[in-house]
Amino acid sequence: MGKKQKAAAAKNKKKTAANHRKAEKKKLIASNEQYNNDTRNFVPSQAKGCHVACMDSKWIVGLDRFRSADFGDGDIPDISVDPTDGLLSFVNTSDNWRSYNISTGLTAISDGGDILEAGAYGSCTVSGNDARSSCTTFVAVLPPHTIMDVCYLEPNEYTREEEFDLQSDIKNLTDHPGKSDMGTDTDTPQEGTVEKESDGDNDMPASVFFPKPTTAATTNTATDSTCAPTGNDDEAKDFHAKQSSQSTHTDETSSASDVGKPQLSRPPQNVITISAGNQNIQVPVYAFPLGEGGFEEAYLCSQGINGAFTHYFSGTLHAIDLACAPGTPVRAVADGEVMSIQQANTEGGIHISLLYKWNSMMLKLDDGRFVEYVHTQTDSARVAVGDRVTEGDILCLSGSVGFCPSPHLHIQVHQSDASNADTIMFALKGQGGKPFVPVAGNYYNSYGLTQKALQ
Repeated sequence: MGKKQKAAAAKNKKKTAANHRKAEKKKLIASNEQYNNDTRNFVPSQAKGCHVACMDSKWIVGLDRFRSADFGDGDIPDISVDPTDGLLSFVNTSDNWRSYNISTGLTAISDGGDILEAGAYGSCTVSGNDARSSCTTFVAVLPPHTIMDVCYLEPNEYTREEEFDLQSDIKNLTDHPGKSDMGTDTDTPQEGTVEKESDGDNDMPASVFFPKPTTAATTNTATDSTCAPTGNDDEAKDFHAKQSSQSTHTDETSSASDVGKPQLSRPPQNVITISAGNQNIQVPVYAFPLGEGGFEEAYLCSQGINGAFTHYFSGTLHAIDLACAPGTPVRAVADGEVMSIQQANTEGGIHISLLYKWNSMMLKLDDGRFVEYVHTQTDSARVAVGDRVTEGDILCLSGSVGFCPSPHLHIQVHQSDASNADTIMFALKGQGGKPFVPVAGNYYNSYGLTQKALQ
């Protein structure tokens, strides 16, 4: 075979391989639609420097099935960096779904040649004279036996993975134990995934959906139908306006457009009933957790239930993130007792090394549940462990400590104070006692949904 024939054969082989990868990518995208939305109940502008890598993200380099024969003998890494061109790849060789959270200090380049935005991390003390560093962080969820070529790291002379300045947190994803209480159809995966420590079984992700629709829905609609729509502000306002008149069950007078939507009863004391399909879910209702008192500022919900950024784990699934300036008073959502305070950490930002270095406070409420406030300001507690608190009391100040791309309060509720306790759904009490669950992209205060729009 001559040189021209060899060159032509090599070109055809390369073209065939490229076409094969494209075909495999289409198959993977089509079979895993729940991960094809990087803005699911999440506001990306609130996480500068963080990039949610979905299967159909235009900026990623590629997606393919993992085949052990392509790698030969030896251990196969979870993260691969090609020393010749800096190609960063996530490799899931397991039978489990896995989450990948990776930070790098190097410049990251998209498939199209664009520099992916970096963000900051470092000290976040009250003084304001904080030393900050720069990095880029990636968040991805991969099905079993899948390779995602994420981006290119700016080439340099290093060849060993650790010298590419990578830090990672990788977990197996399995079912949230409460999924059967949330209208989940395990035979027809719908939306989202959650996580607890893997027991080594061949687990598939939970498909969390609230509730199951009667018609096809987008990923945003699926996620936000928990208690409010994701659509435009008018739709959201209309939903909140109707809440107080909805019955516990859908009846014959319900319009066709209401079929499949959660129906809220009038709350007896601090509990409402959400009807999802044939199941009724009891959801506690609590006071709004932020505010100066008097002047009612509106707070952006930057991530809601089952948010695509960090709220797809069993330990954060039902959490709500409310953007607020550092130093905003954090208030007790109900009467209870202070169980724990962690307020010594001083660093925050988007680096994965900060994932478990937050500040927080936990209350045991008089209803037996536990509420946790996260990313609070260093040494800002106004109460002590063992203190009794009353609804509305100032507990501490908000901050941006821990894995926190922008200042916000992360609040979640549990049935126990165990370190691995799963979250439960909760609602907040609006004007006139009408309950609401914040949806990403909307602004709220103690009155409920406000007129303020996302800029």
